[in-house]
Amino acid sequence: MKNGTVAFDAADVAANRDAASLGYVLFFLPLLSCGNSRLGRFCANQGLLLSLCYLAARVILRSFRWLFLFGFLYDFAVTLVGLAALALGARPGDTVLDLCAAPGGKSLTIAQEMQNSGRLISCDVSPNRVSLIEKTLAHGGITCARALCN
Repeated sequence: MKNGTVAFDAADVAANRDAASLGYVLFFLPLLSCGNSRLGRFCANQGLLLSLCYLAARVILRSFRWLFLFGFLYDFAVTLVGLAALALGARPGDTVLDLCAAPGGKSLTIAQEMQNSGRLISCDVSPNRVSLIEKTLAHGGITCARALCN
């Protein structure tokens, strides 16, 4: 290992590249087909690590699903979108068009930054998603915004 990278023998890579690359999907395959290959073991370990992370994430998300369903936790992406809405720098009296606005978190943040004055038009492509925007804005007491289907 040099400078944080793993070095493999060129002959090992040439002989075992195909079987080892399948290790990312089926981690045990390189161990069966090229068990004495350093590349095969490396790819098998990486595949095992990815599989374990995937399973752990599924267990965690399923365990806390009820917290999302009942509104105790909100999606992390919503937090990032809220930061983008803050970066917009909307001020009271501005006119803002929010596209792909469902479920309405970004529109709610923008309207709050505008101190519920001015004009906010929040759009999405699906009528069902527009109703989510309307519910979010109503729940936040926002009156300066209008939800439209585009």
